[in-house]
Amino acid sequence: MTQFPPIQYIKGIGPGISVLFKKLGIHSVKDFMYYFPRAYDDRRFIAPISELKTGEIQMCVGTIENVVESKGKSRVSIIKCNITDRRSSIAAVWFNQKFIKKKLQFGKLIIFKRTFKIKTFTVFLNFCL
Repeated sequence: MTQFPPIQYIKGIGPGISVLFKKLGIHSVKDFMYYFPRAYDDRRFIAPISELKTGEIQMCVGTIENVVESKGKSRVSIIKCNITDRRSSIAAVWFNQKFIKKKLQFGKLIIFKRTFKIKTFTVFLNFCL
């Protein structure tokens, strides 16, 4: 039975980064090879916005049309963003997350995976980061 070297001996991983891996329970090269992600997003099935079903977690892709920031009750910041895929559009909403406005740029392509809610002919996305 052979011993596996510590993770810090992989090229690009020194003693500093090996501390971060140890927090994940990765101590040796064998641990690193058998560490699998907790979730996997299957991007083979991306639904058009017009075919989204309410109450299901689905993946969709679109282009950012506009971004608007407003204040709600008790000074809660509300970021609203319209996303389109040429045929239909969707409204994405973030509550009390002002930093997200800097990341949302006009014309940028965005892929999102969320539970969708349909309210009065508009599809809403609630993001909780």
